[in-house]
Amino acid sequence: MAIYFIAGRHKLMQSPDWSKSGAGLKQLSDITAPSLINNLATPFGTAYATTQMARFGIDAVATAAVISRKTPAAFRRPHGL
Repeated sequence: MAIYFIAGRHKLMQSPDWSKSGAGLKQLSDITAPSLINNLATPFGTAYATTQMARFGIDAVATAAVISRKTPAAFRRPHGL
């Protein structure tokens, strides 16, 4: 019954018009490319820092892991204020 209303009555199920997707794809990539780079910067930075920290031994790597897990909680504001 739902398919009838979606496809038949309201004409909402159609094949995409690929000729109009070029402009939308450009606009979408203008937003997604910087966002993608921003979201990948933290993991790559952490991997680099861990690699450099590994030269000082396993204790230094473990300490860096604990600090990276505690940092978000340390800078969190209470929600009640």
